[in-house]
Amino acid sequence: MATTSTTTNMLLVLPTPGVQLGPTWASNLNTAFNLIDEHDHTSGKGKKIGVAAITIDADLDFKPSTTAYPASNLSYLNFTNQSTLYAATLNFRLFSGLADGDLYWNDGADRQIKITSGGSVNASGVQANRFALRTTEITGTYTILEPDGKSIYLVNPGTAFAVNLPVADSTEGRFYVIKDIGGTAATNNITVTAAVPNTIDGAATYAISSNYGSATFINRGNSVNWDVI
Repeated sequence: MATTSTTTNMLLVLPTPGVQLGPTWASNLNTAFNLIDEHDHTSGKGKKIGVAAITIDADLDFKPSTTAYPASNLSYLNFTNQSTLYAATLNFRLFSGLADGDLYWNDGADRQIKITSGGSVNASGVQANRFALRTTEITGTYTILEPDGKSIYLVNPGTAFAVNLPVADSTEGRFYVIKDIGGTAATNNITVTAAVPNTIDGAATYAISSNYGSATFINRGNSVNWDVI
């Protein structure tokens, strides 16, 4: 008879009673118990735990130390719908709530944002019908900066001057509206200039030369062209 046997899942080497001698028996048992003490279900340390054997009854921390770990390779998230909304003070919580199962997000300022509404993206309270306006009127030569995040520039030209567009990039659809609100552009032309080597409708500049005139300049997305509409 063999002096030892090996278990199926953790591959523990166990002594055969009545066959293996005492000192070796004790050594094999100590080795087996140490493996059990280190048991973490990785390969060679046991059988994988099935979903039916797992119950999570507390917060699952993905940042137990200074390192943050992602919940990776998720195909989707499946929420349990809440008949009563979580309090807005429960920050950084994404959840489904009320009868239609709409999606909500609680931000870090105790604001509850409703993301969907009745099968559509919620537009209530969203300024989707507003363009970003530079509220300070331009009264002299001005260079538009992309980080400003503005779309409409109001110009009150006391004299002729230029507005410089930012460099066109690969993000198509970025646009700028330049508008004469002083009603003097016929006399004091507003010259819109593209950064070299960009062009505006094939030219280096474009002039707004009618009183109360305006023009919209759209980035085509090829890092070269601005188009006027």
